[in-house]
Amino acid sequence: QGTYLKPTGTIMVKNIFGKVISKQNIEGYYVLPETKRVIKKELNNPYLVGLYKAELTIANYPGDPVVTKSTYFVKFSSTILAIIGLLALIIFITITFIRPRLKKRKNK
Repeated sequence: QGTYLKPTGTIMVKNIFGKVISKQNIEGYYVLPETKRVIKKELNNPYLVGLYKAELTIANYPGDPVVTKSTYFVKFSSTILAIIGLLALIIFITITFIRPRLKKRKNK
């Protein structure tokens, strides 16, 4: 007997407020019973920073009961970190130039 599973469902990535950032369908995979298959999806957004929730809803066959699993992850985008670092550098340079001028005014 040659039975197989054809999982169908969706993978959603939600931000901390519950807004869906990304949604991808799972379809076209065939899996034999009592085995597992790793389904990888990738989210490419250079502006993500913070806590996110990945939520999987999947059924063995279309129309079967749906199982929901979720996990949390933290994403730090290099673009956002570079912008924050640049702003911190600008604030540091501004403070180092303003402070000596204020001391000179007080001493006069």
